[in-house]
Amino acid sequence: MKYFFPLLFFFLSVSNANGRTKDSLSTTLDSYIEERFPLMPVADVLIRQNIQDIHIMRGPSKTYYLTGTSGDVEGVQEGIKVWASNDFKKWNLIGTNSDYIWTFEDDAVDWQKEVTEIGGRKKRGIIAPEIHFINDTYFLTYTNSNSGYGGILKSLSGRPQGPYEEISGEEPLMKATGVTLFENTDGTVYFIWGNGKVHRMKADMSGFASESFRAFTDTYGNTLDVEGINVQLIDGVYYLSGSRETGKPGNDECLSHKRYDGVVYKSSDFLDPYKKVLSAIPHGGGGHLFRTFDDSLNYVMANNTSTCPVGAYPGVLQLTKFSDKLLIKDSKISNRKKKQQVVYVSRIGNNSSGDSWDNAFTTIQKAINNATYGAQIWVATGYYYEPVVINLWKDLSIYGGFSGWEKSLSERDIDMNRVILNGRQRVSNMLVIKVSKQIRIDGITIKGGDAYGKSDFGRYGAGVHVLGGGETVKFVNCRFEDNKAARDGGAVYASLGASPVFINCDFSGNIALNNGGAVAFYANSPNGYTGRFYNCTFHNNQSQMDGSAVYFDSNIRGKGLLTMVNCLFEKNQTFGHGGTVKADGYANVFIQNSTFSFNKGIQSGAACIGAAAVPGKMNIINSIFYQNEGGTLFSIEGEAETVLDNDKLYYRNVWVNISNCLFNEDDAVSIVERRFDRKVIDDVETLNNSVIGKACISDNPGFVDALQGDFRLKSNSAARYKGSSSCFFLYDMNMQKRRKGRINLGAF
Repeated sequence: MKYFFPLLFFFLSVSNANGRTKDSLSTTLDSYIEERFPLMPVADVLIRQNIQDIHIMRGPSKTYYLTGTSGDVEGVQEGIKVWASNDFKKWNLIGTNSDYIWTFEDDAVDWQKEVTEIGGRKKRGIIAPEIHFINDTYFLTYTNSNSGYGGILKSLSGRPQGPYEEISGEEPLMKATGVTLFENTDGTVYFIWGNGKVHRMKADMSGFASESFRAFTDTYGNTLDVEGINVQLIDGVYYLSGSRETGKPGNDECLSHKRYDGVVYKSSDFLDPYKKVLSAIPHGGGGHLFRTFDDSLNYVMANNTSTCPVGAYPGVLQLTKFSDKLLIKDSKISNRKKKQQVVYVSRIGNNSSGDSWDNAFTTIQKAINNATYGAQIWVATGYYYEPVVINLWKDLSIYGGFSGWEKSLSERDIDMNRVILNGRQRVSNMLVIKVSKQIRIDGITIKGGDAYGKSDFGRYGAGVHVLGGGETVKFVNCRFEDNKAARDGGAVYASLGASPVFINCDFSGNIALNNGGAVAFYANSPNGYTGRFYNCTFHNNQSQMDGSAVYFDSNIRGKGLLTMVNCLFEKNQTFGHGGTVKADGYANVFIQNSTFSFNKGIQSGAACIGAAAVPGKMNIINSIFYQNEGGTLFSIEGEAETVLDNDKLYYRNVWVNISNCLFNEDDAVSIVERRFDRKVIDDVETLNNSVIGKACISDNPGFVDALQGDFRLKSNSAARYKGSSSCFFLYDMNMQKRRKGRINLGAF
């Protein structure tokens, strides 16, 4: 016995150290994700119509005017539309010609009317029109999509409804994209285009005052890497805003890295060098900085990327000025440097005030009801059987992992001191989060939810049901165990603008009688088009239909992005055709450095991944597929199309990319099957020789002990150093830093 207590102390110390280390590493991972792959903010939709390149002007009589690229961007457009609003909420078309204020048929000159045909597709349109009020009349700037010529239309009536005529007459004004106007305080009007080229206009707006032009530069003398530039004078400061694309342009395999951001610069004088005041407004491209009549600072935006928070609709983000920066209002959980309220929860508390461990509330719900903005709720170890509702909240964090004596977050141990919300198969939705922002659930286990309620709401998301909140709802170090739903989302169901982020989470033994054994996302709302999982494990989940681990649906063409990095999928089973991960509708899928093993699909369906309809894209990179069973590993809709661009050059628009992946001992009829004609790719060599495959191998992955769930790689593994770093993510699933250059396949 003399060694018992020292050994016990040793093992408890090791366990505590491991739990605290896991918490510390997840914090590191969380910070890395927010810095390198910023979460998209929650934006409000202005108009539920497809409008790109949005521009808003403050006009006379406190009226707002909104324009942008509308209609079929890739086809033949009718003309230009303008919306007006007096309250920035309700917008009405002001056009009198079938809702248009200018049409090709009635108002265009000959060179504008020309319809071009590229690759069998007819095209004619107006790109990024803007309305401006100068010299007591209205002007429209635009770019013609066929020719690339930019121009200015002047209202003949002095009213926004027009009619309008071309100031340059029958000849184009000049080659120019992203055209805008700016009137300085001395009445001088400037024509701005491209990445910041500037022409001075004549006083009567009939043309340019000279043939020479200038260009905006930054404080280092460099031209600006910005498009769609707009300049506004706010409180005596010139603010230049526009858009910048990150990642590789075009059909690049690194879909999760690609963003279209909003950027802002400022200067003390219009033509002086501009200093960057905000590195990026994540996913906020296609718009500009804007101040309302009540001096509210906003960023309006609309773009067609898969991660734009408002989809194809024009939207607005509220901003706040902080020192020399512009910050997105309510974009993150509150600043941890300020003093925060801590509310304590413990099963053995006296349930009085919640201001200490001794006075702790005995339920999490009572702690929420007594919390204030920016509060942290600390929960001591134990079982909590009461369901929890977070409704219309902003900035709330719930942390588990406490023993009941700790004075700081760093002292908690999430493995030793498990906090378990247990529905005991009696509660339909153990945790409900409704229309709430900046919510963090950290170190909590949610189990035993049984979504067999009488209402539709009670049949979805047995563990967690999330409505709204975008990506500001985050789950870290959480476990979801043995939850069952009568419909979708055994563990988690998210919809109506909800795009929760999962970091270091485990999903085990969850069941859905429809789609999404573990998780179901319905990204069919204007501000809910992503789903993200980092370092997550899916084990032994089941769905009676599609997506035994994750089901992700988007009903807007090419929108919605499901991202999964460093994830492990083991022994999941689906009885539908969709596979372990199913993208439905038109969603995009990006899976990087993940491991799929022992997953099962039906003989006529997919074992691992079912792709959505084109133009949704599927990108699978640096992943391992080992001993999966089903009709095919990947079920796809289409492979690629050949496109002729404006320069009359052909290129392949590839819908599916499977690169640097390892396949071994999978019991499937084929690797890939195309659904509409049953075309199959049944071996790795054929895959690599196809348009959708590259650098894939067939070899033993050399796991340490796959049967016991240890999917780390042995030193002689064929999966070591076979990966591409084109989509580099710094850490693996064990939070080990990856080497530069060739990296390992799989999650470790």
